[in-house]
Amino acid sequence: GGKVIPLGTSVIGSFEAMVTRDVGEIVAGKDAPIDVTVTPVTGSTINAVAVRFWIGTENAVGSVKAKSEIENPEEPNRWHTHADVPNPIPADSKLWVEIEGDNGEKVLGSFDLNT
Repeated sequence: GGKVIPLGTSVIGSFEAMVTRDVGEIVAGKDAPIDVTVTPVTGSTINAVAVRFWIGTENAVGSVKAKSEIENPEEPNRWHTHADVPNPIPADSKLWVEIEGDNGEKVLGSFDLNT
């Protein structure tokens, strides 16, 4: 319910993902509240069944993948979690979003943290 920083919107596989994070510094060893609104791209019948986030590098070395949840049943496309920030934070870290569809396929996209 507080102020957020938009991190962008991107097509990731068969999904469109709109990402925000709560206002505040990204601090090594702390967490960062993240929300991703995931909708199927036009014409797709694939639905998201799991969304995972991590902060760091694509290979997730030194990062913790966090499985997100639907926080508010009235917003069934908005996935939320608190992503752990690695300590130390790797150079060129991004927010990575992995979406698993009901077809079993996992797709991956990244967003700048706008720090």
